[in-house]
Amino acid sequence: EDQLDKFSKLVGCPVTTSNSKVVEECKVIVIAVKPGIVPYVLAEIREKLPKSTLIISIAAGVSIKTIQSGLPSGSRVVRVMPNTPCLIGETAAAYAL
Repeated sequence: EDQLDKFSKLVGCPVTTSNSKVVEECKVIVIAVKPGIVPYVLAEIREKLPKSTLIISIAAGVSIKTIQSGLPSGSRVVRVMPNTPCLIGETAAAYAL
């Protein structure tokens, strides 16, 4: 049994290594990668992303404008900025639309 199967059983939901498949199946996508990886993720999902999908980014320092520039015109983007205490499970987060 591989790690993905173990994780799927643990959390009780399907898992995949394909970002394209995720955008085809989900109405809300969370971009939670290091800032330098964001352009690659956006390029991978851009062609498959329905306009109705909500993109939520927690990538530090990546603006809404930058994210929107990597997505189809009219894509819905929210940026969430978690604070340092989230590292210990105690956090507050601001969001921008």
